[in-house]
Amino acid sequence: ATTFKGTFDGRGHCIYNIKNGAYGGRNYNSGFFNMLENATVKNFILGSKDGEAWDGYSEVTTYTTIQGGFEYVGAIAGRLIGTASVQNVTNFSPITIKAENKSWVRVGGITGIMSGTSSLSGCVNRGNIYSKGTSTIAISGVNGPEHSVIGGLVGFYESTHANAIKDSYNYGSIENVDPTVVCIGGLVAIAWQKLKVTNSENHGAILDKATSAYQMLMGGIVGHIVTTAGTQVDACENMGNITANRKNVVNLVGG
Repeated sequence: ATTFKGTFDGRGHCIYNIKNGAYGGRNYNSGFFNMLENATVKNFILGSKDGEAWDGYSEVTTYTTIQGGFEYVGAIAGRLIGTASVQNVTNFSPITIKAENKSWVRVGGITGIMSGTSSLSGCVNRGNIYSKGTSTIAISGVNGPEHSVIGGLVGFYESTHANAIKDSYNYGSIENVDPTVVCIGGLVAIAWQKLKVTNSENHGAILDKATSAYQMLMGGIVGHIVTTAGTQVDACENMGNITANRKNVVNLVGG
């Protein structure tokens, strides 16, 4: 996958009529930037002509036909690694995970995964996320590696940045029918490391329509926190409705 390692300053411009996605492969990153490594991207609006509404064309669509592997999907970047930083960026582009999907996915309105000391600041997601997969691939449960997760901003969080997510908002709704998705969060789906979220809000509705025996962890702010020691969620609020079809549901942070 292509990796961007420099600085991209959009200077407040709108970027529109953009379609991104990946099809048929295994272990890939998908977004406006596939992967950001020690990079800084800032000050632009994606998927809108005027900064007020979706342009009706831009989107991220992804599916795989090869069994196994991981997909990292976000409207701005599939992955953030190293010291990657996303600042003052707004996304309007919807994200769709199609029914042919046969991999485990980490999906976020901004990025699929944050690792290293990566960070988000002043970011807004207004794009809806649709998980339409009907995958029957086996999963290991939420505390193992083999599962799928969806977050309004970030899918999978393992950053060690001291203030990793701040002043950021999700307005996009999340709708899931894939039984391999076991964790959904309005801001972050699953936090593997010490989570740091400050002054951030979720306004998007979360709807899980999947029929599955697997436990579903859901939260208006965070779906699941693996490492609770040192975790800080400060001045955050959820105003989105949370609805689940399956019976085995746990609401965590911001229910």
